[in-house]
Amino acid sequence: MPRFEYKAIDSNGKEVTSFIEAANTQEAISRIKEKGYYVLNLEKTETETYEVAPVEEKSSPPKRRGLNKEITIPFLGIGTVKAQDLAVFTRQLATMINAGLPLVRSLNVLYEQLKAGPLRDIIKSLSDEVTSGGTLSDALSRYPKVFSPLYVNMIKAGESGGVLEIVLERLAGF
Repeated sequence: MPRFEYKAIDSNGKEVTSFIEAANTQEAISRIKEKGYYVLNLEKTETETYEVAPVEEKSSPPKRRGLNKEITIPFLGIGTVKAQDLAVFTRQLATMINAGLPLVRSLNVLYEQLKAGPLRDIIKSLSDEVTSGGTLSDALSRYPKVFSPLYVNMIKAGESGGVLEIVLERLAGF
């Protein structure tokens, strides 16, 4: 079976490099995501393996199974933020920042576009926090029921590395 080397980020934002056996690239990506990782890089290695006993990784997160239904994330009991709405927000924010719009202006544009709801309220709060001199990652961390630790830590890494728009694009596809 083909062997793939991958580089991924776990739910704590820590980079992980390892190997996985899979029939093809898509299966490898799916199996890595089942471990709770966000795939950064995946390459097929030259050697194939034959009937090798699986090696258990240290501190691997519990395996997750995919769901075929809509997931909503509760927000302080006043509504829900759909996973798809969060992905659209992330993609739009990435597009605006990539186009050169400042972060606060991008957040304000997104706020103005949305109808009343929990995501709109969150975006306003994010904008206020960033306007006051805080970082986007710190503002996001105030909403742990909406933004996972992986999401927040990826944003923090993007801010530190000056590649926020690239990180946002990757998160939108995750």
